[in-house]
Amino acid sequence: MARALKLTLSFIGFIGLALAWYLFAPTQIGGQASYVTIRGVSMQPLIHKGDLVILKKRSHYDVGDIVAYRSTDIHQVVLHRIVGRDGQRYIMRGDNTTGPDRQRPVFSDFVGERWIQLDGMGTWLGRAREPKSAALLAGLAVLLAGGSAGATHSRRHRRPKSTTPPLPRRGRPGAASPPLTAALVACGLLGAFSAILALAAFSRSTTNQVQVPNLWQEKGQFSYQADATSSVAYPSGSVKTGQPIFLKLVRELRVGFDYSASSSQKLSMNGKARLLATITGDGGQWTRNITLAPEQSFAQPNIHLEGKLDLAYLHSVMTRLQDTTGVAIDSFEVVITPQISGTGLVAGSALKTDYAPNYTLRMDASQLVPETQGASGPLTDNTALRTQSQSGTKSEPAHLALRLFTPTVSQARLLSLALLGIAAALALLIVASTKLRPALDEPSEIERRFGDLLVPIGSTKPSWSNPVEVESIEALVHLAERYDRAILHLIDGGLVHHYIVEEEGTIYRYVAFENVSVGSAAYEAAARAQAGAAAVRAAPESEPHTGWPE
Repeated sequence: MARALKLTLSFIGFIGLALAWYLFAPTQIGGQASYVTIRGVSMQPLIHKGDLVILKKRSHYDVGDIVAYRSTDIHQVVLHRIVGRDGQRYIMRGDNTTGPDRQRPVFSDFVGERWIQLDGMGTWLGRAREPKSAALLAGLAVLLAGGSAGATHSRRHRRPKSTTPPLPRRGRPGAASPPLTAALVACGLLGAFSAILALAAFSRSTTNQVQVPNLWQEKGQFSYQADATSSVAYPSGSVKTGQPIFLKLVRELRVGFDYSASSSQKLSMNGKARLLATITGDGGQWTRNITLAPEQSFAQPNIHLEGKLDLAYLHSVMTRLQDTTGVAIDSFEVVITPQISGTGLVAGSALKTDYAPNYTLRMDASQLVPETQGASGPLTDNTALRTQSQSGTKSEPAHLALRLFTPTVSQARLLSLALLGIAAALALLIVASTKLRPALDEPSEIERRFGDLLVPIGSTKPSWSNPVEVESIEALVHLAERYDRAILHLIDGGLVHHYIVEEEGTIYRYVAFENVSVGSAAYEAAARAQAGAAAVRAAPESEPHTGWPE
């Protein structure tokens, strides 16, 4: 049992070491993995400062992959996402940055793609390299080495083995039967398969990043309204979005903007927003900014901004400017601009937006109306409703391509752990059942294992004195098979069993005893028999005897 268990564990260990080398050995010593400790925040919220990222070299890289490259600007390895291609060059950008990297690397600049991410492990390894930590680890290694040396020294100075004839001893537990050994080997193979599956599953990310066009949409709705005197111009007594605002009838205009972000995938967003108005006159040479709604925070992917535009004030500014300059001013341009700055997640990947559409109105001496004419022709995009789609990366479950089925990486991880647990539990049950079952005494076990080689005898020959004692029955069986001899079996006193192989005058013997308790009457009887046999051997031999001389 112990030998089968040792072989099984050795096999699993060898497979594990080989796989570990293949998967995790650094490139500096001939492996395929590279290791990077994150030192910035450009890839948050996916990757944080202090994380350890293991990289794998690929034959090609696609848009959306997170890849490390050697930066010629800062002379360090940079881990960013591929967001586009420019011929043979790649456009890189961090998820937490506003623009692409200045350097556009080529394929040869790449170190590898993000493979495994260990949160915080880079910080821990950095601390381990500090002098204080290194000294502590070195001291621990010295202590372990000292303990090992002491153990080796003690083993080398064991007392020599006694040549005194053995006293009766308890029988050894029976060896594992072939079915149990086969079951244990099967558990080992199941454990090895589980370990391989675990290495394959835990060496891969549970998700893949896929570039998706139109992954999420932004929507903005401009609006304005005002109370007005009920008249032919405004029968309802109010002004609504799209209608002209007559300055003689309306003194104040309420301006609003509704922003929302949506996706068919899970989306979360937070950020800040404000609403501004820019008044421009005299061909753009005079400008004034007005804050309609001050900056405010939002934690959901939607927000409503609203402010008031004092039309009487704007009309007075136009009049004063015209009186001061002496230049006739036909109209002002009023541009309403929301400024939305937000970050969040969509489909498990980072998103970032700086949304700032413009809604333009034209104000003259009598009215304020939405602008319809631009510098180069009619305005077709100056609408109250604005929508735009944004591309992004979507997280999809990664799969393992196995022959029988294709589980996700998460499922493969759970399956490997479950199978490892089952293999370990079954192996423990097998070992426990072997330990707990009644142990056969050694002669019975020898009979069970090597009964076809045994030849019972009733007495010994006088020439069989001074035998060579062998260490185990297995050694004696080896000698019998080597010399093609039978094993003679003599029972002395009902307790002592002698197993003898004779080869050209040399007697090889192994002695075993019935399963007796130390201190019992049977034990004492066996001890006396042994002592008597020794005395007989020491006395002058007069006649043959049936006992076996020691």
